[in-house]
Amino acid sequence: MTGKMPDEGINPVTFPETLSAVWQAFLVLHRSRPLGMGGPLPIPESELLAYQVNRRIRLSGAEVDVLRLLDNTALENIDG
Repeated sequence: MTGKMPDEGINPVTFPETLSAVWQAFLVLHRSRPLGMGGPLPIPESELLAYQVNRRIRLSGAEVDVLRLLDNTALENIDG
């Protein structure tokens, strides 16, 4: 052990190209989540709609499902 981060990082993985657009959408939407009395709240449907309208895209049902799974995971990790 050298005490230095390897050039390839820790447990490097190749991100699936097919999920790239959904991941980018999540990153944008994650920043727009509201805060409630108990902390961050789930990404509202209105934000999902606004994201699609503003970008002139339509997310499939499967893509929305993946976004919801990512959102749930993020909230679980934010809350501890």
